[in-house]
Amino acid sequence: HEMEWNAAKSCFEFVVEVGSGGCESFKILADADWDKAIYPDAQDASPHEQHKLMGPDDCPQGGEWTIGRHHRDVRKEGSRYKVSFLVSSGRDPLGVKWQLLVPGD
Repeated sequence: HEMEWNAAKSCFEFVVEVGSGGCESFKILADADWDKAIYPDAQDASPHEQHKLMGPDDCPQGGEWTIGRHHRDVRKEGSRYKVSFLVSSGRDPLGVKWQLLVPGD
């Protein structure tokens, strides 16, 4: 997914739709380059649990964020989430969060 800059929130954003498996996993790619991946230090990480950001690099550890694994996430096919990639004023990675969108958002 292409990310859009939200200047008011100082973050990049994109929308993810949950598929039939009830979960969606992802990493962040700087400049759409797999050699510049930003990812968590744990598999199936979420904003609901503490983790560290890794990269940008070619992600040798292989962690991913996963929507739908934590009990606070809705695991329903077709559910849509807005994912926010938070960055500092110098555009250094700070974290990832997501929120469930209501129909029509």
